Amino acid sequence: MQRDGEILFEGYGLGRTPEARFTSWSMAKSVTSILLGIALDLGMVRSIDDVAADYVPGLEGTLHGGTRLRHLLNMSSGAEVDHARDPVRIDVPALLGTPNARATGTDLELVVRRWNDRGDPARTRFNYNELCPLTIGMVLRAASRTSLSAFAEEHLWRPIGAEGDATWLCDSRGKEYNCVGFAARLRDWGRLGRLVAQRGRLGDRQVVSSAYIDSCANWGPEDRQVAFGVARPDTGHRNFFWHPRADGQWLVMNGHLGQRLAVDLASRTAMVRTAVSNDGAWSRDFFALFEAAIRA
Repeated sequence: MQRDGEILFEGYGLGRTPEARFTSWSMAKSVTSILLGIALDLGMVRSIDDVAADYVPGLEGTLHGGTRLRHLLNMSSGAEVDHARDPVRIDVPALLGTPNARATGTDLELVVRRWNDRGDPARTRFNYNELCPLTIGMVLRAASRTSLSAFAEEHLWRPIGAEGDATWLCDSRGKEYNCVGFAARLRDWGRLGRLVAQRGRLGDRQVVSSAYIDSCANWGPEDRQVAFGVARPDTGHRNFFWHPRADGQWLVMNGHLGQRLAVDLASRTAMVRTAVSNDGAWSRDFFALFEAAIRA
């Protein structure tokens, strides 16, 4: 836990050390969002109201290619996909592979191109899934003309002064599985939290614009389907960040098995939790502890 770069508490369990990297699972989606914000600042991506095929010609004529980046960021592409049902149709061919098909390799971009089943018009409904962030990853690679790893190292990891290397899971073609595949040290996750808490600025450097961070904390007319209480009864979503409060002042990176990073914009406080299980009352306790720390 930290505020304005001052560490208020740091602790490790289960044999972990400050040098250990932990897999963040879906917190990687929020890292992808920050990278897109940087690409917008650099002019590599013109607008989140462009469609993905404007940057990735291979997506021309596909469902995801015709979807605006805004709706991909908001998990509102309209694709007929079920997060609980479809890992075998996404994770296996895109990343994991199967024992009887090792020779064919894995290809996340092929999975995105071939997924053309539509359930709703874009912008209609929040539908959490892996295909939206994977498409944004394709846009970032095309717009930057490099890998996500290289782009992140130059424009994010070095500028925040990260202590250790981060890693990405990749498919057999070396493309980063950016919906879940990012791992880093606890202190470096803390640096990412501080970056968001200080609206994109660390020291004398604006790593990502305050305008982009602010956009992650607000809902406009095009984002109503992901507003607090609409996306889910007790939660909002925007640009791959979760919102457990209606005022948008808490931005949360959320990952499987209890991985979580919460930011309070008002007090510029950030808290990271590594975990190994969803069991128990940890979710409620996490936010209770976070709120108590903010008020202290």
